[in-house]
Amino acid sequence: MTPSELTKLKIEQLWDLWFESNSQLVKDELVIRFIPLVEQVAGRLRMGLPNFVNMDELVNSGVIGLISAIENYDRERANKFETYAVTRIRGSVLDGLRDYDW
Repeated sequence: MTPSELTKLKIEQLWDLWFESNSQLVKDELVIRFIPLVEQVAGRLRMGLPNFVNMDELVNSGVIGLISAIENYDRERANKFETYAVTRIRGSVLDGLRDYDW
């Protein structure tokens, strides 16, 4: 499938494709679709941090957690992806903050 065809699919169809093929294009589309979730988690964490902490750095760290969540998500379990991903994203952002703090 081409990237333009992937953008027209519903999220459930993307998950089906991802579990069937583990295609990099499908994973990229899933990451793009869930970037607002990363921004939401980073924004919530940002509220309790000093002003010099860069929001872009938080989002970058969160994207690493999102990619990890996509790769490790098991839909056979009863939880939604968003519930699982928020925990992974938040942990990744906190790990990024620890790396920046010397």
